[in-house]
Amino acid sequence: MMRQGARVLMTRAGIWQIPTAMIGVNSRTTEIWTALKGSLSLGFDVRWLVVEDDGASLPQNLLPLKQIYSADLARIAAVICSEGCKEAIVGAEDMQSAHLAEVVQRLLEVNVPVAIIPSINRLPLANATINYFFGRDILMMQVRSNVQRLPSRVAKRLFDFMLSSVLLVLLAPLFIIIAVTIKRTSYGPVTYSQERVGRHGVPFQCIKFRTMVIDAEECLRRWAAENPELRDEYLKNYKLRDDPRITAIGRWLRRTSLDELPQLWNVLRGDMSLVGPRPVVLQELEEHYGPATQLYIRIRPGVTGLWQVSGRSDTSYARRVFLDEWYILNWSFWYDIVILIQTSWIVIAGKGAF
Repeated sequence: MMRQGARVLMTRAGIWQIPTAMIGVNSRTTEIWTALKGSLSLGFDVRWLVVEDDGASLPQNLLPLKQIYSADLARIAAVICSEGCKEAIVGAEDMQSAHLAEVVQRLLEVNVPVAIIPSINRLPLANATINYFFGRDILMMQVRSNVQRLPSRVAKRLFDFMLSSVLLVLLAPLFIIIAVTIKRTSYGPVTYSQERVGRHGVPFQCIKFRTMVIDAEECLRRWAAENPELRDEYLKNYKLRDDPRITAIGRWLRRTSLDELPQLWNVLRGDMSLVGPRPVVLQELEEHYGPATQLYIRIRPGVTGLWQVSGRSDTSYARRVFLDEWYILNWSFWYDIVILIQTSWIVIAGKGAF
């Protein structure tokens, strides 16, 4: 945290980030630029966009960058070097192309370092080890799944058990206040449980404070039959932004995410982890996860996770599945700590929750 704070201060002082140019426009350019813009730790300040075709249509969010149009790679290298560029980034779709090799060569000729971002999807890159063969154009990438290693599983479970035990004791007064408020303001039980898919595909009862009327499922079926738009919205994320089934106290509990506090008991029992993919019902797993299903059932679902700190309900379901995949493939104990810290800020702001 101190290191990140120092980077923020240096960025504001103009002494941290490196003046950077992005070379070429393709299907991944916007995604790469967005990632670079949001990653202070890497230190890239993207200022230029090099485009070969001056008639090319550029994504709207890239228009603020200074465009340099030329098909002459030697001229491109000379221009961006003369303008003060200290790093070039190439988002490569074809790692074997002669064009990519020439781009890198021309930039190195004018002493501009090059970062190549290859098109690699759904690999555990955070834990990758890269080797090369001397005198040959062969790069070998070794990857592994940290979360499947026995020491990692033991450490994660011990951390979950100890922290959930402490939180259940410390938050007991809050549990009582919420329970009494629910009981006094709406008819029905204090908690609600629903069957979710857990580790190894074993179902478990996921516990929450009740935030809906007691006949919520029947209401949903009736309203969905009467209003197809309501049904379509629900099927996108299995949530409704203005859900008429939610009680007054339930709306506040959801906005603050306090309705999920009873899941600490699920963590203590071993049904869930503090951090992991969101627990889903079987229908969601079958309809949306596809090949990612086998990844999902490898570990315990989490009370919070990468999805919750990356937009929550403001993101699409496809994005949610991708984030779950990324977390499982690239897990580290440090990521869990970071996600827990970010979750506290997200909960305070109430961002993306409904």
